[in-house]
Amino acid sequence: MTAFVTAHLASSGARDPALHSARQWLVGQRFAGSGWGYGGEVPADADSTAWCLIALGGSGLLDGEARGEAADFLAAHQTAAGTATYLEDGRIRDYIRADADLSLEGWTNAHDDVTAAALLADVPPRGSEAAREALARLLRRQSGAGLWDAYWWRGPWYTTALLLRALDQAGLRPPADVGRRIVHALEREKLADGGFGLGASGDPDPFTTALALECHCRLARLGMDEARERTLAALLALQGPDGSWPGAYVLRIPAPDVVEPRHVSNWSLGSGGGNSFVLDDGGLFATALACFALNATLGVGSQAADAPVLEPATDEPVSSDDDVITVARD
Repeated sequence: MTAFVTAHLASSGARDPALHSARQWLVGQRFAGSGWGYGGEVPADADSTAWCLIALGGSGLLDGEARGEAADFLAAHQTAAGTATYLEDGRIRDYIRADADLSLEGWTNAHDDVTAAALLADVPPRGSEAAREALARLLRRQSGAGLWDAYWWRGPWYTTALLLRALDQAGLRPPADVGRRIVHALEREKLADGGFGLGASGDPDPFTTALALECHCRLARLGMDEARERTLAALLALQGPDGSWPGAYVLRIPAPDVVEPRHVSNWSLGSGGGNSFVLDDGGLFATALACFALNATLGVGSQAADAPVLEPATDEPVSSDDDVITVARD
């Protein structure tokens, strides 16, 4: 949580002693010789490591050797299909005390949301052929709903926004047909007030609405100015009197053997075990992301119209829900 919040607030231009303290704290949480874990003594994973590298980027607090070790750790999780969260090296199995016959295929598979975060952390290095190939593979995995699902987050807007962010960071843009499918999803999934719901909820969710607003901003060249303004208004309307946005059960923890979370029918709330939803307690995720999305509205139109188009990979299987015409619900 600290890395995610710090990364989004810092990249929004915020300069505050609290952010410096958070970054200093993150430096001290790294496992020697590798990366960062989800929390406490949980073994290091690729997703946490990516967000810590993003949060610490440009701060000068992480020395070159430590940064190299963390980047090498993250690179070790790269597979032909993308970035896996965990390696099947026994550490996470030992930590969760899993029997030898329990499959960890779900947690050790490549995940599109983790792949996008790793790209934002410059692993593979930005501008490299490996990074272009990773982005092209992700583009190819656009679903029939026009979006990209996540493994650790509910709904498809998280991965979709991160992929568009990674393309912008690389100075690239998606083909017109890929962008139009995202635009159609934005039109289809918006609620009456312009906000976006979490799962099957008909109520606007700040975290999801912020992600959709970011997608609007990064596809501004395709139009939808009025729709973007309505989503912006919906996000602002959700802000509380203290300046924060309320949190919801936006995170999820599939059981270690679950490869496709969308196939799970029974999720528990706040249990912390497999197949459970995790509450954004205090709305920290939602507030950080809302600030980031609001800042993105200031840069609408700043993306280079002549940025090179990156074509999807031709040898990557399309998403398995390619025939879906509405966003999959939890």
